[in-house]
Amino acid sequence: MATYTQDKLLELLSNPSVARTLDLTDLEITEATLEEEGLGNLADIFNLIWELRKQGLASIRTLDLSDNDLTKLPESLFQGLTSLEKLDLSFNQIASEGIKALSNALLKNTTLTHLDLEFNSFGSGGAKELSDALTQNTALTHLALASNNIVLEGAKALSKALLKNTTLTHLGLGQNQIGPEGAEALSEALVKSAALTHLNLWANQIGPKGTKALSKALLKNTTLAHLDLSVNEMGLEGIKELSDALTQNTTLTHLDLDSNNICLEGAKALSKALLKNTTLIHLDLGSNSFGSGGAKELSNALAQNTTLTYLNLRNNQIDHDGIKALSEALLKNTSLTHLDLRYNRSISIDALANFLKNDALLELQFDREQFKTPDECALIADLDAKLLSNRQRDAEDKKMSFLAGFKQFCLTKSLNTCLFIPTIAKMADLKTGVEIKLESKRKQ
Repeated sequence: MATYTQDKLLELLSNPSVARTLDLTDLEITEATLEEEGLGNLADIFNLIWELRKQGLASIRTLDLSDNDLTKLPESLFQGLTSLEKLDLSFNQIASEGIKALSNALLKNTTLTHLDLEFNSFGSGGAKELSDALTQNTALTHLALASNNIVLEGAKALSKALLKNTTLTHLGLGQNQIGPEGAEALSEALVKSAALTHLNLWANQIGPKGTKALSKALLKNTTLAHLDLSVNEMGLEGIKELSDALTQNTTLTHLDLDSNNICLEGAKALSKALLKNTTLIHLDLGSNSFGSGGAKELSNALAQNTTLTYLNLRNNQIDHDGIKALSEALLKNTSLTHLDLRYNRSISIDALANFLKNDALLELQFDREQFKTPDECALIADLDAKLLSNRQRDAEDKKMSFLAGFKQFCLTKSLNTCLFIPTIAKMADLKTGVEIKLESKRKQ
């Protein structure tokens, strides 16, 4: 990505002979020179780029205007950027009026797929403007709106838009104070939405009531794969409802429940869900409070679960008994590859010895400072070597799987339509079968 300050880019664009040589495909503009309403030199910059665009000399695909202290957006930004695919306007001060101009552009734009508006200040008014555009826009797939104080009214507007929009797959609404009612509104959209796959609602104070509504939506939704509910005060009641939903949901693969004060009873409920759920592969339970009791409950589930690959348990007040239970569970578990145990109370040598016997783990994070004796350091060195060996074997297994699949692909394609096969086959050392197939086709 080419990065310029506003002043430098304006200088270069003002020289026609230099401007013609610039590669502006992926462009980042930094360090605003604040003039009228926080626009700096951007209006002039985009007028010049638009002139280059008319001559077929400038085609911007990615544009990063983050952290420029913008309060509004220049009209020239929207005039000629018909090739723009990704636009980053995060960490500015864009208010509702600026979002209105952007939303009007989205009504006509057919190329922009990624829009980042995190950490601005447009509130519910801006959210409503964007919602109106989303009901008609058919290009945008990723929309990030975290930390904009859109509150309940903004969430309601976006929910109505999701009922009509058929292309948006990623929506980020973290830290927007939507509350329980906002979560309920979004839940209504999730029941009917056939497009959304990623939803981020971290730090929205949705509480038990909002968690319940989302859990019920998960029973009917068939597309959502990633859900971030971290820092939401969901309570035991909410955790139990969500756990019940996980026993039936078959689409969710990533779930973040970090910092929700999940207690022992909550860990029990989630553990029961993991015994039945067959799709969840990534679970974040960091910074909760279920202690060793909760870790033991999760251990019972891990001993039988065959799909979870990533588990974050850091900062959960787990002592050596809880971690030993986890290590014993992993003597049976063959799917978990990443485990984070940092910032817990302690870990025993026995637990490390059990982890050393595991052939699936690729990453194991724990606090090493407590181990100081030569024997302890030697054991950790052996564990590191084991994890490295696991990673190397995993990489080799993936390579061989790819090569086997590629071999089958080669054998089913005609020579005329796959002229690249000889080169790739040679690189992949796939001689058996492939060369014979190709040779026979050459003789035909």
